[in-house]
Amino acid sequence: MDQSKFLTFSQSLPTSHNSQEYQDLGRAMLHYPFEISSWSGSVLCLLIEDGFFFIKRSEQMPRHKGQLAMVGGLRKVGESSPVQSAQREFIEETNIDISNIKICGPLPPVNTATKTLVIPILATTELSVKKFFQLIETNGEWDQGIWVPFDFLAQEENWTFAKRVSPRGSGGILFCGLPSNIIRMKEKSLGENHSSQNYLLWGASARVIWNLMRLYFSHKMN
Repeated sequence: MDQSKFLTFSQSLPTSHNSQEYQDLGRAMLHYPFEISSWSGSVLCLLIEDGFFFIKRSEQMPRHKGQLAMVGGLRKVGESSPVQSAQREFIEETNIDISNIKICGPLPPVNTATKTLVIPILATTELSVKKFFQLIETNGEWDQGIWVPFDFLAQEENWTFAKRVSPRGSGGILFCGLPSNIIRMKEKSLGENHSSQNYLLWGASARVIWNLMRLYFSHKMN
């Protein structure tokens, strides 16, 4: 990962989800018109050192049980921006003070399988992975915290694309298999552990990373 390029890339993101720049970016990535005011949730796409943080949702959750996801959730009444929602969800799900997180800006919106429009927020932290795993505590919504290297996710050969056909319509699904030897993992209230299992990143979370990589590699440094 080129730290200098990522810094300039993150600084080039739109400052607000309400800006025309963001509307244009979203339409270019989604390939169809959307109404930004209809966003229903947000997630925090968090870069720690040179990798991204995910959670493995609890098997007890009513939706998306056992899946890899980013910290985030549905918009609450009174929340006017996806940053506000993502920050609240981050505090609730990790018990880490939000002052440790630097917001970079919104990434292209994604639709979930249930057609929920989600706005991802790119963020960074100066905490090391080790320190982050020491501080993080689950609120019961996730069983494991997973850190995945940027460079692994950036390799196109690690991704698979499949066609989805359903009563809701057709579309593409992205998959990225994560072998145990490239990840770092924290299990609930325990410290950092070595994982012996492989993981699968797919769905909306995979789409967020795929879109980010497309933008990153197409970004021109001044």
